[in-house]
Amino acid sequence: MITWWLKSMVKCLWALKAKFFIIADWIPKEWKDKIIQSLWKCDYEYIYTDHIGNNWTYGKQIEILLNQNDSEIVYFAEDDYLYNIFDKEWWKEGISLLKNKKADFISLFDHLAIYKNYLHKYKKDFIITENKIRKTEASTCLTFMTTKKTLKETKKVFDLYTRWCWDYPMRTILTKKNNFRLFDVDYNYKLWLPWNKKPSLIQKLLKNFPYWTVCFFMSRIYWAKYILFWKKYKLFIPTPSITTHLESDDIAPLIHWDDVFRKL
Repeated sequence: MITWWLKSMVKCLWALKAKFFIIADWIPKEWKDKIIQSLWKCDYEYIYTDHIGNNWTYGKQIEILLNQNDSEIVYFAEDDYLYNIFDKEWWKEGISLLKNKKADFISLFDHLAIYKNYLHKYKKDFIITENKIRKTEASTCLTFMTTKKTLKETKKVFDLYTRWCWDYPMRTILTKKNNFRLFDVDYNYKLWLPWNKKPSLIQKLLKNFPYWTVCFFMSRIYWAKYILFWKKYKLFIPTPSITTHLESDDIAPLIHWDDVFRKL
C-alpha cells in the first residue's frame, strides 16, 4: 500500500519539484529501496525511526519541516491516502492561496463526515471557481498544507497531539469553530450521530462523557488563552476532493477512486 500511495502523490507533485522527507517508522529496513523507487527522481531524505508511533512521528514532521530551508510551503502527509492524479492543478491553486494569505491551512481531503455528522453544521465561507468549490471548515485530519511561518506560530497547539489530544479539538482551537458548543448538552449527545437522527436514552447515557469529550474539555482549558486571544486561522478544503483517506467509512465523495487507482 505504501508504494502506490506514494506513487499517486509523486505524480501530482512532479511538476512542483517537491522534496520528500520519508519518516520510516514500523517499516522494515529492507523496504527502503522499494520506497525510494516510488519517488522516481524526486529529491528526498529518508529518516528511519524505531517504532516511536503515530503521535511522535507527527512531532518529528513538525521538527523536520520547521528546520528545512528548501521551501516556505510545507505539506504534512499521512501514509494511507490516495491522490487524484487527474487533478494536479489544485495543488498550485492551494499554494497560491497560502502565498497570498487568503488561507492559513489547506487540506486536499473533503472528508465524508463533513456531510454526514451534526458536528460539521456551522457557517462556512465559499469561493467558487470553474472546477472547484473551496470552503472553510473547522477541522481536517493530519494531512494538510501550510507555511513555515504559520506552522511556527501554531506549533504549541500542534504539539498537543504528540501528548494526549487528537486532531479535531486541536484544529478547532485554531479555526475557532465549535469551541464552546460542547457545553450544549443536547449537542453533545448528537455530536457523532447523523444530523437527521435523534439519540436514544441509552445513547445519551453512554455518550455523555466518552474519551473524546474529556479531550475536548481539557484542550479548551489548557489552551483557553489561544481560543480567546489568538487570531482566527482559516482552513480551506476543495470540493470535489483531491485525495481520499483509505478507510472504508471515510472515502471522499464525488470521485471514482477505483478509476484513479487503476491508472497508477
